[in-house]
Amino acid sequence: MFKGLLRIKLTTGSGAVPLGEKYVYVKTDGFENADKHDFAPTYPVNNVNYNYRLLTDASGITDTISIEAPDPAISRDSTSNAVPYSISDIYVNVPNYFPVIVNKIQTYADEASVLTINLVPISSDYPSTVNGNIIYTVTPNTILTATNKQYGSSGEIAETDVLQTVKIPETISVHLGAPDEYAENVYVSFTDYIKNVASSEIYPTWPEETLKANILAIISLTLNRIYTEWYPSQGYDFDITSSTRYDHSFVYGRNIFDNISMLVDELFNTYIVRTGSANPLFASYCDGRRTNCPGLQQWGSEALGNEGLSAEAILKRYYGDDIQIKTTDEIASETKSYPGEPLTFGTISPDVETIRRQLYIISFNYPVIPRINPLLSIYDSAAQTAVRIFQEIFGLEVTGVVDLATWYKISYVYSSVAKLAELYGDGDPGGIPVNPPDTTIKLGDRGNTIRLLQFMLTYLSLFYTSIMPLDTDGYFGPITEEAVKEFQETFSLDVTGVMTPEDWDVLYSVYNSIVETVTPDLNDQNYPGSPLSVGDSGDNVSLMQIYLNKISDVYSEIPRIEADGIFGPLTKNAVEAFQRRFNLRATGIIDLITWEEIVEIYNFITNTMGMTE
Repeated sequence: MFKGLLRIKLTTGSGAVPLGEKYVYVKTDGFENADKHDFAPTYPVNNVNYNYRLLTDASGITDTISIEAPDPAISRDSTSNAVPYSISDIYVNVPNYFPVIVNKIQTYADEASVLTINLVPISSDYPSTVNGNIIYTVTPNTILTATNKQYGSSGEIAETDVLQTVKIPETISVHLGAPDEYAENVYVSFTDYIKNVASSEIYPTWPEETLKANILAIISLTLNRIYTEWYPSQGYDFDITSSTRYDHSFVYGRNIFDNISMLVDELFNTYIVRTGSANPLFASYCDGRRTNCPGLQQWGSEALGNEGLSAEAILKRYYGDDIQIKTTDEIASETKSYPGEPLTFGTISPDVETIRRQLYIISFNYPVIPRINPLLSIYDSAAQTAVRIFQEIFGLEVTGVVDLATWYKISYVYSSVAKLAELYGDGDPGGIPVNPPDTTIKLGDRGNTIRLLQFMLTYLSLFYTSIMPLDTDGYFGPITEEAVKEFQETFSLDVTGVMTPEDWDVLYSVYNSIVETVTPDLNDQNYPGSPLSVGDSGDNVSLMQIYLNKISDVYSEIPRIEADGIFGPLTKNAVEAFQRRFNLRATGIIDLITWEEIVEIYNFITNTMGMTE
């Protein structure tokens, strides 16, 4: 009897908020399950009998369940037509969120995987906006054998020089279909995209060097598409497609295999170049059994891995001896760049303080991560423990060392958590009016109404991956127009790119329903509930002025101010100086994040350093 392992993770807000203590129901097909996980044999839900009922923990993760799967030898036999995995259906129904059914999740013998489901809050006024009130994700029945890439006459080489330094993007936009096919665009992190493609394109049971070779080909082809701007240069509004005829197989919402996930974390900043070129190679590939191509052949790479060849040697067999494997530490991120060297126990540097502060903020939403002192610049045992727990939650190799992959993931999660808190607190331009605007706005318009639109669409983008985030610059340009179209398409409105009063009504309804459903967890301190900014006055302003003055005794770059309870320009300057010093967005506004930071640092100074009022 062979078995594979599966666990499920429930989140919302693009992973910023885990949904703990929620039930997930699992139905497995194709095999009789010997392991019932100490539950009753079946659980009837909507006339379907599920054989697992799983409860998520505080981080939104279920226990690991074992599922019977076929003999792993099938996935290593290039002549076999048998399906090498078992399939399962996942059902999730959480109050106030759209129900989700994920069909045909794959489980391989002796392999573990995780299925992350990002739940979307329901708008009571518009309940049928996402596929009839249920989100379906269907994983194909077969992979490899269906691969039939046809790149056309000009996309496969793409040897134009890269005009900028190759950076690993934070997110990538994926068109869920062929280039000219009417389909949705989704926005996912770069590493999540590569993990998804690798889990869809290759078998996780293959030799490790084979997996590495295939992952490097996937990364290189992807970076080539991005840095030659292949699709945008042709007028498309996405970076890459999910069509195997043109690019990779990307199955939105599928499960990710643990060994593939860890290999991508190791390799995500590594790619193939041709000697003498800075351009990531367009590393074409095919299955090598039913189809052949001038690039890597997947089944052939499996055989070479079994022969003991390294990933680089495998790649040179297919792309020639004049290729090189190149690595970059340049990561596109809203937070501080990777310092270039791993942070280990005993390291003392400002970079350690950056990681401690980010983990401190993340720990409010992921409470199993211990709350550590965010001010220290030494990598002590407390920081090491927090890093190890973070790595375990997010599927990284649990080392307690902040390498590039861990730095990248901490920064990405922190950005999501901070952005969600910011959008709850200060992000809206002057506050959300009670009633939606009754005006029509369109391409070329400017002003605060445009900022309001951009803010609200960015907020929705945390929950709906089909909507792109925006800068709140107050200009209704082509990017804002495209985001409006994505919003209209997502909610079954006329796709015009023009915001009418009717569109505003829908936007308000959806926004308000999410705010009511998703409560931020960054509320351990007595935040007043709304941001403080220039023009405000009262006790809360006085408190912040007193705290900032105490903090300025330690951090001289923060100017002292009069604690008069009036939020004037000098107070704004002090707040901006504080935000710059502690790597926050320098807005001069005391939002939820800034309030929490000021209180925590003040408490640390007064309690630990012996400073009292």
